Amino acid sequence: MADVAPMLGQFGHFFKIAKDKCMDPYLLEFYTNEARHVLHVLDQCLEGCDYLIHEGYTIADMAILPRVYALEEVFKASEYLGLHKFPNVMAWKARCMEPATAKGLTPGKRL
Repeated sequence: MADVAPMLGQFGHFFKIAKDKCMDPYLLEFYTNEARHVLHVLDQCLEGCDYLIHEGYTIADMAILPRVYALEEVFKASEYLGLHKFPNVMAWKARCMEPATAKGLTPGKRL
């Protein structure tokens, strides 16, 4: 949990926001590798589980979902990161995107 927000957030920053401002490829490479590592760990944790904590959808899912959601929907990094290589994460994301969650993540929509 501690690595999810900073690593995925920094990846997004250097992938989308600072892409043209940072000429040294090291930072994007570093955070790309860290993001993939976080996704790999999440994928392993979700093996055979519907949600991060076995009892069901919890605050842990709610805390991590926006970061994973942003990789696809905000940063448009699905192909770059190879999100298809993390099937458990992608299936978990789909389960978490129930109508209320999806509506809440849509700008301008109210629950």
